Amino acid sequence: MLTHPSLRRLSFHTRISRRMWRHIAMAAMLSPLLACSSEPTAPPTNADDAGTTCPGVSLPGGEDADFSSVSGLFVPMSKVRAELDKGARFVFVDARPSGDFAMHHILGAISLPFFDASVCAASLPLDVWYITYCGCPHAESSIVAKAIIAAGGKAKVLDEGYIAWKEAGHPIYPAASVTGTDAGS
Repeated sequence: MLTHPSLRRLSFHTRISRRMWRHIAMAAMLSPLLACSSEPTAPPTNADDAGTTCPGVSLPGGEDADFSSVSGLFVPMSKVRAELDKGARFVFVDARPSGDFAMHHILGAISLPFFDASVCAASLPLDVWYITYCGCPHAESSIVAKAIIAAGGKAKVLDEGYIAWKEAGHPIYPAASVTGTDAGS
């Protein structure tokens, strides 16, 4: 037991310091979930990108989607939903880190984190439209869309982003329901 007052004070400050560091660590873990910056920074990678795993793509059936009539990089959610409702062929690409994707994402999306886009974009099939999204709603998804376009593919950014898609009640995984079932089943 600590008896000297200065030792008791040291113990008190050490406990506060530990508590403070736990709060700082928790804030650092949660900050990517709450918002994203306008200038995302990539985590450090090695020079040969040997640790990068690129996503596989199962191309959906149906007629090709028509996003070519939309000028610029951004496509409105209403246009994407209209193409989805008519069974058009396109692929959603989640540009957020894979941990965010694992928690929830647009139903049928593939995960291609923005920091892997330059490495993985060339491995994607080029004969389909890609609709990229993030929670920002533009910073991370724009990086992925531009990488796909640079690799010779066709891509647009979901203008309103993931949060607006989810709040509009469009299909996500896992579904926001009591049963916890998939929105598409």
